[in-house]
Amino acid sequence: MVSYLKLLPEYKLSYGIETGKIEHEAKGKAPLASGPIGPIIDPKDYTAAIRRIDGIEEKVEFVVAEIHQTEGKRLGREIGILYGMLFGALIYIAYSVFIQLGIF
Repeated sequence: MVSYLKLLPEYKLSYGIETGKIEHEAKGKAPLASGPIGPIIDPKDYTAAIRRIDGIEEKVEFVVAEIHQTEGKRLGREIGILYGMLFGALIYIAYSVFIQLGIF
């Protein structure tokens, strides 16, 4: 079932998008629109469309999460390599200092 609402000109925004006010919400006698503006969707169709959109949104969120997880793993690996090199250099320096001092 599809029905139509007539939107009034005084309720249109300056950039042409209707605010959704209908005739009985207007104050006083309102001019009639020349024809139907747009259909009102059947609630069953609306629910089905929202479910499809939600499914698509879940898939997009999953893919984005996988991409971020992969980038996080890559970044963690690179930071781990840098920390390993830093600690290796510190151990080498400390061992060299201890050898020169004759502690080991």
